Parts: sequence; C-alpha cells; structure tokens
Amino acid sequence: MNSARTHGVTQRYIAHIIKLAWLSPKIMKAIFRGQIPAALSLDKLKKSFPLDWDKQWDFLGFNALPENHKPNQQNSD
Repeated sequence: MNSARTHGVTQRYIAHIIKLAWLSPKIMKAIFRGQIPAALSLDKLKKSFPLDWDKQWDFLGFNALPENHKPNQQNSD
C-alpha cells in the first residue's frame, strides 16, 4: 500500500481503520454521542466483528447499555 507509506502509517494500521467503515451507522451515532459500552475499546474494534449490523450491536455490547444511554431507536438510522 503506497498510501500507507505516503501518510507515514503502517499497512496494518490502514487495515484496522478500513474495518471501521463496516460499523453500523447506529453504532457510529452512539459512539459519537458518547453512548459507549464500558467493555468497548479500540482494541476490540480493531479485532474481527460481525458484518451484520444487528449482530454487531450485541457483539460490541450495546445491548448491555442502560435504557437511558441507548440511542433513540426511532432516530437511529
């Protein structure tokens, strides 16, 4: 990957960042709003996670958030 070298990062870093493009919009919105499960870390996001958005929600621990910390289901898309 020439762009990795051009930007002074490793190919491994680029591979990790590209994976984040597959996160569901609902999860991205929750993260931006600070509604993050305690067990979720960048290391966990850098590892493999399901591509199915509903499975991601459970796998990454968003189902464990208290109700008042969960994104509004009506406006989640």
